[in-house]
Amino acid sequence: MSENNELVNENLNDAANNSGIQNDDGAADGGAANGADGGLKSPQNDGAADGGADAEKKGNDDNSIYGSPEAYDYKDIKLPEGYEYDKDMLKEFDALNKETNLSQAQANKYMEFGLKLAQKTAGNVPEIIKQVHQAKVAQFQQALNTDKEIGGSDKAKMNAYLDVADKGYTAFANDEVKAALADAGLNYHPAIVKMFHRIGELVGDDKIFAPKTPSGTPVDNADILYPANNS
Repeated sequence: MSENNELVNENLNDAANNSGIQNDDGAADGGAANGADGGLKSPQNDGAADGGADAEKKGNDDNSIYGSPEAYDYKDIKLPEGYEYDKDMLKEFDALNKETNLSQAQANKYMEFGLKLAQKTAGNVPEIIKQVHQAKVAQFQQALNTDKEIGGSDKAKMNAYLDVADKGYTAFANDEVKAALADAGLNYHPAIVKMFHRIGELVGDDKIFAPKTPSGTPVDNADILYPANNS
């Protein structure tokens, strides 16, 4: 029994020794593993550093999208031919951009849109001027047709009035005057028609073109211009 016990004890000791060896190996392996793992953790730290760099880069990119610069610069905007910035309007535009915290990129987009709007508006100007002129002429015509002195609703009276006005118009309005009046639509303006009507009355009565008949001895023009020579 004792031998068996010793055998058992030796086996137990061997087991203990083996256990010690395993523990040592395990500790060494664990240390190696931990050391390896510890060594492998440094790339993770490098990744954190890279993440910080990426965040900083993203922050810089965000600054191009959000946040107003110290001063706006529209050098990247190509102005159409014949256009230039109005300094006063540009100051107001910059102040508004600052107030709304627009970035340079955002301000450029608004500037480009404003230029497109200005170009489109400028292209419509001739048509707008034409419409305004037509509306003004229609206003003159309406006033002429309702003016009681000229005739108003009495068409026969109006036609007779205009016939007399036409005599004055024909007698005194040369081609340049006629073109100017027609371009402005003033040939329909009641005040202009009344003016030519008064002239037409004078023309009809020969009060303008009937010269006075000279009487007595004819007078030399030189005597009129240089009366001192008569002495």
